[in-house]
Amino acid sequence: ELSSDVVSQFGENYDTADCTMKKDFTDAANGLVGGFLFLGIFLGIIFTFAAALIIYYKQLSEGYYDKDKYEIMQKVGMSIAEVKQSVRRQVITVFFAPLIVAGIHVAGAFHMISKLLLMFTIDDTKLLVGCTITTFAVFALIYGLVYLVTAREYYKIIRR
Repeated sequence: ELSSDVVSQFGENYDTADCTMKKDFTDAANGLVGGFLFLGIFLGIIFTFAAALIIYYKQLSEGYYDKDKYEIMQKVGMSIAEVKQSVRRQVITVFFAPLIVAGIHVAGAFHMISKLLLMFTIDDTKLLVGCTITTFAVFALIYGLVYLVTAREYYKIIRR
Protein backbone atom coordinates (compact mmCIF):
# COMPACT_ATOMS: atom_id res chain seq x y z
CA GLU A 1 0.00 0.00 0.00
CA LEU A 2 1.37 3.45 -0.93
CA SER A 3 1.54 6.24 1.60
CA SER A 4 -0.75 9.22 1.14
CA ASP A 5 2.24 11.54 0.48
CA VAL A 6 3.42 9.40 -2.43
CA VAL A 7 -0.10 9.13 -3.85
CA SER A 8 -0.64 12.89 -3.57
CA GLN A 9 2.68 13.64 -5.28
CA PHE A 10 2.61 11.05 -8.05
CA GLY A 11 -0.95 9.82 -8.14
CA GLU A 12 -1.82 6.15 -8.46
CA ASN A 13 0.87 5.62 -11.13
CA TYR A 14 3.76 5.58 -8.64
CA ASP A 15 5.69 2.83 -10.48
CA THR A 16 5.60 4.79 -13.75
CA ALA A 17 6.70 7.95 -11.98
CA ASP A 18 9.57 6.05 -10.35
CA CYS A 19 10.75 4.74 -13.74
CA THR A 20 10.50 8.23 -15.23
CA MET A 21 12.59 9.69 -12.40
CA LYS A 22 15.21 6.95 -12.82
CA LYS A 23 15.35 7.58 -16.56
CA ASP A 24 15.68 11.34 -16.04
CA PHE A 25 18.43 10.80 -13.48
CA THR A 26 20.25 8.34 -15.75
CA ASP A 27 20.02 10.74 -18.70
CA ALA A 28 21.33 13.63 -16.60
CA ALA A 29 24.18 11.52 -15.18
CA ASN A 30 25.14 10.28 -18.67
CA GLY A 31 25.14 13.85 -19.96
CA LEU A 32 27.38 14.99 -17.13
CA VAL A 33 29.81 12.10 -17.52
CA GLY A 34 29.81 12.50 -21.31
CA GLY A 35 30.57 16.21 -20.98
CA PHE A 36 33.49 15.54 -18.66
CA LEU A 37 34.75 12.78 -20.97
CA PHE A 38 34.64 15.12 -23.96
CA LEU A 39 36.43 17.89 -22.05
CA GLY A 40 39.05 15.46 -20.76
CA ILE A 41 39.82 14.05 -24.19
CA PHE A 42 39.75 17.45 -25.91
CA LEU A 43 41.97 19.18 -23.35
CA GLY A 44 44.25 16.15 -23.15
CA ILE A 45 44.88 16.25 -26.89
CA ILE A 46 45.46 20.00 -26.87
CA PHE A 47 47.87 19.90 -23.92
CA THR A 48 49.74 16.88 -25.30
CA PHE A 49 50.40 18.53 -28.63
CA ALA A 50 51.15 21.89 -27.01
CA ALA A 51 53.77 20.30 -24.75
CA ALA A 52 55.29 18.35 -27.64
CA LEU A 53 55.46 21.45 -29.84
CA ILE A 54 56.99 23.56 -27.07
CA ILE A 55 59.73 21.00 -26.56
CA TYR A 56 60.18 20.65 -30.34
CA TYR A 57 60.69 24.37 -30.90
CA LYS A 58 62.83 24.71 -27.78
CA GLN A 59 65.13 22.00 -29.07
CA LEU A 60 65.33 23.58 -32.52
CA SER A 61 66.22 26.97 -31.06
CA GLU A 62 68.87 25.28 -28.92
CA GLY A 63 70.14 23.57 -32.08
CA TYR A 64 70.97 26.93 -33.61
CA TYR A 65 72.64 27.95 -30.35
CA ASP A 66 74.59 24.67 -30.06
CA LYS A 67 75.68 24.55 -33.70
CA ASP A 68 78.94 26.39 -33.01
CA LYS A 69 79.71 24.14 -30.04
CA TYR A 70 79.34 20.99 -32.11
CA GLU A 71 81.53 22.46 -34.86
CA ILE A 72 84.23 23.12 -32.26
CA MET A 73 83.85 19.56 -30.96
CA GLN A 74 84.39 18.20 -34.48
CA LYS A 75 87.40 20.48 -35.04
CA VAL A 76 89.12 19.17 -31.92
CA GLY A 77 88.75 15.59 -33.10
CA MET A 78 85.32 14.34 -32.17
CA SER A 79 83.92 12.03 -34.86
CA ILE A 80 80.56 12.56 -36.54
CA ALA A 81 79.25 9.40 -34.84
CA GLU A 82 80.24 10.78 -31.44
CA VAL A 83 78.55 14.09 -32.22
CA LYS A 84 75.42 12.24 -33.34
CA GLN A 85 75.45 10.20 -30.11
CA SER A 86 75.83 13.39 -28.07
CA VAL A 87 72.90 14.97 -29.92
CA ARG A 88 70.79 11.85 -29.40
CA ARG A 89 71.57 11.79 -25.67
CA GLN A 90 70.72 15.48 -25.26
CA VAL A 91 67.44 15.29 -27.14
CA ILE A 92 66.40 12.07 -25.36
CA THR A 93 67.01 13.71 -21.99
CA VAL A 94 65.02 16.82 -22.87
CA PHE A 95 62.13 14.82 -24.29
CA PHE A 96 61.79 11.89 -21.96
CA ALA A 97 62.55 13.48 -18.58
CA PRO A 98 59.11 15.20 -18.61
CA LEU A 99 57.51 11.89 -19.64
CA ILE A 100 59.11 10.08 -16.71
CA VAL A 101 58.08 12.85 -14.31
CA ALA A 102 54.52 12.69 -15.69
CA GLY A 103 54.43 8.93 -15.09
CA ILE A 104 55.60 9.38 -11.51
CA HIS A 105 53.05 12.16 -11.01
CA VAL A 106 50.16 10.02 -12.30
CA ALA A 107 51.27 7.08 -10.16
CA GLY A 108 51.34 9.33 -7.10
CA ALA A 109 47.95 10.86 -7.92
CA PHE A 110 46.29 7.54 -8.78
CA HIS A 111 44.61 7.15 -5.40
CA MET A 112 43.18 10.67 -5.54
CA ILE A 113 41.97 10.16 -9.13
CA SER A 114 40.23 6.94 -8.14
CA LYS A 115 38.48 8.76 -5.27
CA LEU A 116 37.37 11.55 -7.62
CA LEU A 117 35.97 9.01 -10.06
CA LEU A 118 33.89 7.52 -7.26
CA MET A 119 31.78 10.69 -7.49
CA PHE A 120 30.76 9.44 -10.95
CA THR A 121 30.19 5.93 -9.56
CA ILE A 122 33.26 4.57 -11.34
CA ASP A 123 34.86 2.19 -8.90
CA ASP A 124 36.43 -0.43 -11.18
CA THR A 125 40.12 -0.27 -10.27
CA LYS A 126 41.19 -2.66 -13.04
CA LEU A 127 39.46 -0.47 -15.61
CA LEU A 128 41.09 2.64 -14.18
CA VAL A 129 44.55 1.04 -14.22
CA GLY A 130 44.03 -0.15 -17.80
CA CYS A 131 42.84 3.29 -18.96
CA THR A 132 45.73 5.00 -17.18
CA ILE A 133 48.34 2.71 -18.73
CA THR A 134 46.76 3.02 -22.19
CA THR A 135 46.62 6.80 -21.94
CA PHE A 136 50.23 6.97 -20.79
CA ALA A 137 51.29 4.65 -23.64
CA VAL A 138 49.52 6.82 -26.24
CA PHE A 139 51.10 9.91 -24.69
CA ALA A 140 54.55 8.22 -24.82
CA LEU A 141 53.97 7.15 -28.43
CA ILE A 142 53.15 10.71 -29.48
CA TYR A 143 56.20 11.97 -27.61
CA GLY A 144 58.32 9.29 -29.27
CA LEU A 145 57.18 10.35 -32.73
CA VAL A 146 57.86 14.01 -31.97
CA TYR A 147 61.26 12.98 -30.60
CA LEU A 148 62.17 11.24 -33.87
CA VAL A 149 61.21 14.30 -35.92
CA THR A 150 62.99 16.67 -33.54
CA ALA A 151 66.20 14.63 -33.39
CA ARG A 152 66.33 14.52 -37.20
CA GLU A 153 65.78 18.29 -37.51
CA TYR A 154 68.22 19.07 -34.68
CA TYR A 155 70.90 16.98 -36.35
CA LYS A 156 70.27 18.76 -39.67
CA ILE A 157 70.75 22.11 -37.94
CA ILE A 158 74.08 21.26 -36.37
CA ARG A 159 75.37 19.64 -39.59
CA ARG A 160 74.79 22.78 -41.70
